[in-house]
Amino acid sequence: METLTEKISFEETGFEDTVRRGLAIYDERLKAILEPTYNGKAVAINVETGEYVVADDLPDARRLLREKYPTPHGVSLTIGPETDPVMLSRVMVGRKPMRRNPS
Repeated sequence: METLTEKISFEETGFEDTVRRGLAIYDERLKAILEPTYNGKAVAINVETGEYVVADDLPDARRLLREKYPTPHGVSLTIGPETDPVMLSRVMVGRKPMRRNPS
């Protein structure tokens, strides 16, 4: 029988894995394509296919990805150099922003 603790642990692990996969796709494949041309815009990445959408802001990028893939495992982030890690939204599509540990 699955306990609540096991379920939460699985969900957190899945979330963290999705974020890691999305960031790896961005760093390894998309960064060179998108920066600096699209700096300041938002990208949402489907971590299962590697496909992505670019929009003016994070909510639009997430919406466009959800329209294209109704149940994507995705990550969205602002394109370009990180200026304020706490404010950057690296989120699973349709979920609240994940914040780094505050200093």
